Amino acid sequence: MGRGGNELSAQEFDHHNLRLGPLIEITETGNDRGVGLGARIEWFVSPLISLDYQYLFGSNGQGNFYCHVPGALAGFLALASGYYSNPWQINGWYSTEADGLLALAFLLPEGLSLHFYPHPKLELAPALAPLGADYNIRNNGRTSITGSLMLRAHYHPIPRFSVSPALGLRFVYSTGFPSLVYGLGFGLKI
Repeated sequence: MGRGGNELSAQEFDHHNLRLGPLIEITETGNDRGVGLGARIEWFVSPLISLDYQYLFGSNGQGNFYCHVPGALAGFLALASGYYSNPWQINGWYSTEADGLLALAFLLPEGLSLHFYPHPKLELAPALAPLGADYNIRNNGRTSITGSLMLRAHYHPIPRFSVSPALGLRFVYSTGFPSLVYGLGFGLKI
């Protein structure tokens, strides 16, 4: 932590600008409760702003397969589905171009977080994630584009390690119906 815990020092930011860790997230919609396990990645572009990526796999409220990924990745996979049947060409694109777009899809974030440091061991991070994609969230075998508003609290019992409870809302854009989302993650700054 930096001076008084209010900001990261330049040295810490230069050497530890990724936070990676496991995550469990529960999504409640009406009487349905889906559970996802996965990983969360935060890429700090400044001490106060991070780009967010989240990958979850689990079961929806009916016990069937569910996953959540950044929307850019889901969009690329939908557009490039022909790549897997014909790896040499996709509607005039050559595979190297498709591979480049896949790499770009992995780099585009789902959203961003702002980071505030009210105490040396506490970090509050409100997040806006407008570019999520959830497969089978409504048990319909479809991918839904979603947006989330979250608040995460990162408690740092030791430097660079955090325990992170989260609470928020996730919206399926096509229905506008919100779901309550809460979870717990762990993170290591590398």
